[in-house]
Amino acid sequence: MTPLLDEIEAAIPGLRAYARALLRDREAADDLVQDTLEAAVARRGQWRGEGSLRGWLCRILLNRFRDGYRRQEEIRGAQEHGT
Repeated sequence: MTPLLDEIEAAIPGLRAYARALLRDREAADDLVQDTLEAAVARRGQWRGEGSLRGWLCRILLNRFRDGYRRQEEIRGAQEHGT
């Protein structure tokens, strides 16, 4: 593995804790971490090495969480309005 991938792997326990704090559901949190890791690995070329890697990963996780929340809200709104 590359040093970046090693660092990403080392960040997994912290990402899990963060995701569980956000979601309060172990399974959903693990899914969120998986999505985060897939996005990070796919975008690893965008990592500029500035700031902390953990911060970058946490930002990806938070953005994924917010996107999922927005999608759920849109679905609820559509269901309430009968569309």
